[in-house]
Amino acid sequence: MLTSRPDGAQGQPLAVAQRWHRALVTAGLTSPAALERYTLREIQMLPGMSAPSAGHVRDAVEAWGGTLAMGGP
Repeated sequence: MLTSRPDGAQGQPLAVAQRWHRALVTAGLTSPAALERYTLREIQMLPGMSAPSAGHVRDAVEAWGGTLAMGGP
């Protein structure tokens, strides 16, 4: 099963999206607004996340019309 995307692009497998969701919620990020206060690097550093996973989270946030905070390498 694939997750849906507002732009019509191929979604991520649901199990992958659920794993990211658990990692983000465990870190206290429970809304898109909370994600927008974090940089890509800060998301990468969360337990259970990796650089590719953080990139996919960024892409998902952008697909839904949001942005991550700027800053850091």
